[in-house]
Amino acid sequence: MRIGSYGGTLVQAIIGDPPHLNPGITTSVATLVATSGIFESLLRWDDYMNPYPALAERWEVTDDAKSYTFYLVKNATWHDGLPFTACDVKFTFEKILSKYHPRARVVLAPLESVEIIDNYTVKFRFKEPNPMFLYILNVHNAPILPMHLLEGYVANITAAPFNLNPVGTGPFKFVEWRKGEYVKLEKYPSYYIKGFPYLDSIVTRIFRDPLSAILALERGEVDYITGYYMPLSEAKRLQGKQDIVVTGSGASVISPIFVMFYNLDRYPTSIRDFRVAVAHAINRSEILEKVFFGFGKVATGPIPSSHWAYEPNVTIYDYNLSKASEILDRLGFKDVDGDGYREYPNGTKLVLELPYNAGVIFHEKTAQLVAEMLRKIGIRVEIKPYDEATLTMVVYSSRSFHITFERFSTGPDPSIGVARLYHSSYVGSKVPFTNAAPGYRNELVDRLLNQAAMTADKIYRARLFSEFQKIISNDLPILVLLEVVDPNVFRASVKGLHSWSAESRVERIDVWIQRVLEEQTPVRIKTPLQQEKTTTPAEAQTNIPLIAVIIAVIIIAIIFTYIFMRKIRIKA
Repeated sequence: MRIGSYGGTLVQAIIGDPPHLNPGITTSVATLVATSGIFESLLRWDDYMNPYPALAERWEVTDDAKSYTFYLVKNATWHDGLPFTACDVKFTFEKILSKYHPRARVVLAPLESVEIIDNYTVKFRFKEPNPMFLYILNVHNAPILPMHLLEGYVANITAAPFNLNPVGTGPFKFVEWRKGEYVKLEKYPSYYIKGFPYLDSIVTRIFRDPLSAILALERGEVDYITGYYMPLSEAKRLQGKQDIVVTGSGASVISPIFVMFYNLDRYPTSIRDFRVAVAHAINRSEILEKVFFGFGKVATGPIPSSHWAYEPNVTIYDYNLSKASEILDRLGFKDVDGDGYREYPNGTKLVLELPYNAGVIFHEKTAQLVAEMLRKIGIRVEIKPYDEATLTMVVYSSRSFHITFERFSTGPDPSIGVARLYHSSYVGSKVPFTNAAPGYRNELVDRLLNQAAMTADKIYRARLFSEFQKIISNDLPILVLLEVVDPNVFRASVKGLHSWSAESRVERIDVWIQRVLEEQTPVRIKTPLQQEKTTTPAEAQTNIPLIAVIIAVIIIAIIFTYIFMRKIRIKA
């Protein structure tokens, strides 16, 4: 049971106006945060990526993962009062997400049909097994949208007035967007889950820069800043303050990693043992502390430890300069002229090209650190700063690099977030944020990934991913440096935030604010993942007269007992 207090306003911060307020056609963090509480998906997910009911109260999946049936809640309504039905689900997936959502449309590519069984039952059929489908059923990837407000704009979705005046089924409804100032939401009084939400309203203030938002947080003018906007140095400074919470929990749906690509088609990073030598020379713990201020952990392989498919028993490349130097000597990369830097076996200078994103501070700092680390084993590194657009061309198109860095979201399923970095189908594709950069080719890895993507049995998938991780850790096409944590920061008076949900930056159903002088007595209520019986403030107040009568009766009984016993003693 959780104690929640009703009332109050949650004030959260974003940097810059969102492009619009329709999370069904974007992955913009500003849009997601500003609309947090407006939209819902079919499922909710806890921080261990276990599914729970949302707009679907239960669901069934066939053994071959080609058919999914969802039984929808019957009492949900859109914020304009119209009922939510299976028609909205069919429309959302067939007409919006499969065409416009950056991540969902990939998983929905094999979608064959969405059949409406009745108003509150819907069946998805796929042309091939699709075990990843369930994992996109969250607000980040699959918010359910109202057909009656968007069906006339399918061909030109960006022109829909809905994008500036959103209507959802969630616990909060849209009120106002003053560009450059704030987005305001209010509690939806007809929300279908009894007893929720706690808050009266949510205000998302729009700031020009992170430091202004942080100052407002420290002054008590802002309650919450998501980790996406938090400079790591500032998060570190705020750690330990009594009235502020800094946490990296509640982001399993994202699970970001920070990696170093090797170019496998360019000498000498094309040599596996050379890549191993470089890996032994990189102190990942130092990068974690000096660049990421301790927010995260040293990675062991391609799938983060937060994933259900994580395999810990893989080849580990510890920080060992002696071992790195021995390998390079054995390969024939030696300092022939005594200047402290090694030469190629043919006598020419060994220089590695390292392009990086000059607009991202942790890219720049990591590039500088790695250049210094490799200098210790006699490798000269030429670091080259580029803007993001140019870097994308250099890394994924022309591939003019030896090593470089990138950050990736690996969630919510390895077949979605991880496979793209290793499957050979991306080699030569020039598609950003994929295996187009390293150019890794391994037929066995392809087969494992293909099987995992088309198998419904989670235990069997875990075995496939286990073998995959062992091969990748041995081949080392990519050195996974860190499992990154985005430090979310909020005032200690905010409760229920980043406490259970895998997508905490958008989950507001059970967030509440603890006040110094409570306007009402907190009431005990179950979390939205344990919806059985809840207690609203009105229900709590109806119990007060009964309790008062019982107490009065007890007091009167005690008084009469005392008087009676006193008379007996006097007579005695």
